[in-house]
Amino acid sequence: MYNNIYSPFSFVEQSLNSLAKDLFNEVDASPKTNYLKSEKGNTLQFLVPGTEKSDFQIESKGGILKVIYKAENKEVPSFVSDFEQSYKLGKNYDVQDIKAEHKNGILSVHIVRKTPVEIEAKTIDIK
Repeated sequence: MYNNIYSPFSFVEQSLNSLAKDLFNEVDASPKTNYLKSEKGNTLQFLVPGTEKSDFQIESKGGILKVIYKAENKEVPSFVSDFEQSYKLGKNYDVQDIKAEHKNGILSVHIVRKTPVEIEAKTIDIK
């Protein structure tokens, strides 16, 4: 009997239900990341099961380290969606000596700390 009654809020209710459905069905598949510090430098570890090392690109430019993942083979299931993450490197890191390895579903990026240069104290003559 009441099914044919027009409700001005039905459109809003349908829109909110659709939005909630889209939001909660969306899975956050960005990788979990560990940041390990040591005297020699730092290591970023990305938990990336089901990925291949050929799907990653790591670049350093202008003091910014970028880790990019783009799955080439979409038919192989992966627990990680495509991502790009950037990290600002301080001046005390050697950007020429960054190493990475992909092993057992973990991508490790090793960033070596520069050896501090000791500057000797110098007396300046005033003329």
